[in-house]
Amino acid sequence: MCPAFWWSSTCRRETSTNDLFGPEWTLVHFADNQPSKTNTSVASDQFLAVASSLGPSLSRAVIADEPQVHRIWERNLVLVRLDTHAAW
Repeated sequence: MCPAFWWSSTCRRETSTNDLFGPEWTLVHFADNQPSKTNTSVASDQFLAVASSLGPSLSRAVIADEPQVHRIWERNLVLVRLDTHAAW
């Protein structure tokens, strides 16, 4: 199961990682402001394009500049089912 994490967002309300999941599958993309993350952006775009051509419902949740959350999740891209099980 995915680790749930809460943080204060820019609109000053608490946000949970679980609040970001879509109706079926969600690709969680950690977008920290580092040049090495460019490849992750390309991979995220390609993943969504392939999924779209195959038919499963997939949304993307971008978590930016939250290093504490990224550190806990340990990956730049994580595929999550609605029941919060992840493909690490």
